[in-house]
Amino acid sequence: MCGIAGIIDFKSRPVLQEELKKMTDAIAHRGPDGEGFFVEGAVGFGHRRLSIIDLSNAAAQPMTRFGLTITYNGEIYNYIELRSELQQLGIVFTTQSDTEVILAAYHMWGKDCVQRFNGMWALAIYDASRKEVFLSRDRFGEKPLYYTERNGQFLFCSSVSALLAPHQSPVANAQVLMNYLVQEKAEPLHHTFFSKYYKLDGGQSLTVQVQTGAVELIQYYVLGSNQQSELCMEEAVSELQSLMQHSVELRLRSDVAIGSTLSGGLDSSYITSIASAFVKSKQAPNFTAFSAGTSEAQTNELPYARLLANHCGIQLNSIIPGINEYKAAIPSVVAAQEEPIQSLSVVMQYTVMQLAHRAGFKVLIDGQGADELFLGYPIHLGVVMRQQSLLGAFKIATQSAGRFSLPAALLAKIGWYHVYPLRKAARQINRWSSVFSEAALQQVTNHNMQQMDNAIKQSVQAFQQFDIVSGNLPALLRHEDRNSMAFSIETRLPYLDYRLVEWALQLPHQQKLHHGWSKYILRKAMQANVPAAIAWRKGKIGFEPPAIDDDITRQWLNPEILRKRGLKLLSGASLQHLSVAMRWRLLSVQLWAEAFDVTFE
Repeated sequence: MCGIAGIIDFKSRPVLQEELKKMTDAIAHRGPDGEGFFVEGAVGFGHRRLSIIDLSNAAAQPMTRFGLTITYNGEIYNYIELRSELQQLGIVFTTQSDTEVILAAYHMWGKDCVQRFNGMWALAIYDASRKEVFLSRDRFGEKPLYYTERNGQFLFCSSVSALLAPHQSPVANAQVLMNYLVQEKAEPLHHTFFSKYYKLDGGQSLTVQVQTGAVELIQYYVLGSNQQSELCMEEAVSELQSLMQHSVELRLRSDVAIGSTLSGGLDSSYITSIASAFVKSKQAPNFTAFSAGTSEAQTNELPYARLLANHCGIQLNSIIPGINEYKAAIPSVVAAQEEPIQSLSVVMQYTVMQLAHRAGFKVLIDGQGADELFLGYPIHLGVVMRQQSLLGAFKIATQSAGRFSLPAALLAKIGWYHVYPLRKAARQINRWSSVFSEAALQQVTNHNMQQMDNAIKQSVQAFQQFDIVSGNLPALLRHEDRNSMAFSIETRLPYLDYRLVEWALQLPHQQKLHHGWSKYILRKAMQANVPAAIAWRKGKIGFEPPAIDDDITRQWLNPEILRKRGLKLLSGASLQHLSVAMRWRLLSVQLWAEAFDVTFE
């Protein structure tokens, strides 16, 4: 795991290494183990290294082979299998790194090589013979890749803030900002919260012609299938166990120790149990997990984390941040995330990464993605209900109430509220009308909400695809990457192995939401690995923060700060019509604007 940067000058001016260094210095936390540069005329690459696989200097970047030069951030987990295949085709390797495997794969198979990768990546490859730079991001967007054009140059980096023009206040993207406030969309596609700064989305590549400046966007991966699995429950459970075992084992390939985050919930407990058993079978040092809790019993999952740790015989490092400690971390989280965040739960995740960093860990496995694959959120219940008759929907809500530890009426209300996104957006706009003018609210686009509505009406599977590509997951992946890399930690996500994702989406929803149990098939698969009290527990918490949202927004939210930066709030704007979550998003914008000196058009 590393940080990358690059400059391509369309006016054929030589790239200055000191300009690259300014960018790599800004992402030093992503790669504290070394830095490197490559400059050839109008093309320059920079790299910050976090050494994980092949710790020798031979694996340093930028790396040049076959007339190709790469700067790369990520891990290709199946690099050993690809290396063997390429050796059979005549390639001779000089390192043990996955970086060299990528170069060889590109040399042999061209841009289509990314289709063969199982992993996470953001990379740039310069082909000197073609005078072409190829950039690519992994299928689901686990690793970041931002870019912009300025003064006749194409610039890219792992960090959007490292790209910001010096000595200029960046300007907020008005439409992205309003979509975030009104529609709760924390992660826009293609765009960022900064105007004129962009990103590759998951499953995209980009080619840049050095001499002409021509840029071509390639969508190399599209998640979508109408196929339905015909496996019975028993067969599907067995297949899931096999897929999970292989996915976790691939993500344990490393030349440094690997631990896990462990909330005590289903997702992290399952991967921790698989990983710890595998490590124990290799007679490696005892596996370590990291967790965080609160002093509030109703939101504290540490007892479950301890239960799993004792069951698996692993070490558990945990922390319960105090209220003052939690508040003190918020500005650091805002700076690390670089763009507004969805909720304060991001801060709790940050404290877990900090704990792992203090223990000296550089790699963790984490459970992101399982809820999206196996219907783990209350909204998924609503999506399933919307496919049913009124009687069928009522039956599902009644069955599920106890599993979610919520009254049936409340659960149904939550489900139905979220699965009519156009109606929800209209209500949200109405509530924001006491804060913003009609002209400002016209910046909101219903395009995303219309896509979401169409997906929900089509099928449960279609909604899951929407959620993974452009809904909830992209924001979670941004939070994951920035929080971990703030402490020079690489996180690996077994549930997002593309083979597992594609397989899981084909399962009928009845195997995921079954007799009121959410993530039913996942529970069945893990019950041999974890205590029944975890596999069949009710409710969902995760790394839940202490309930201080209202207190923080009342203390910190200052509309005058936003007005002075150019955000056009109504004179005497009333915030009392806004929920705590809505006021938090406004505060998040305020903290972001202050941290990055953002102005509003």
